Amino acid sequence: MAAHFSVFAGDIVAKKKPAPDIYLLALQELAVAVDDAVVVEDSANGLRAAVAAQLRTVVTVSSFTSEEDFTGASLVVTSLGDSPEPAASVLANPHDVSVDHEVTLNVLTQILTTPRP
Repeated sequence: MAAHFSVFAGDIVAKKKPAPDIYLLALQELAVAVDDAVVVEDSANGLRAAVAAQLRTVVTVSSFTSEEDFTGASLVVTSLGDSPEPAASVLANPHDVSVDHEVTLNVLTQILTTPRP
């Protein structure tokens, strides 16, 4: 399955997160418009990079990042809600996106209709 995915790691850009370089490169290489992308991040540095690239972002917190500032995120949840993880709890939802226990493709589609950061 790995052949079907593109991986963009921080070592291929000059500036690391929170600079937006990795996201700008991914958009360019994948030929994806900013309005057609949603980022999934787990840290404030990653969120800052995505916001600097004007990308809508879903943040999934961890025990290491749960106390970080996620201002600018489109949605902040405890998990995506996939099995066997417990259902996602919404921690921040500034655009009132409809989330029912998991972050689904429908949720991501709703996020694409919200204002960019």
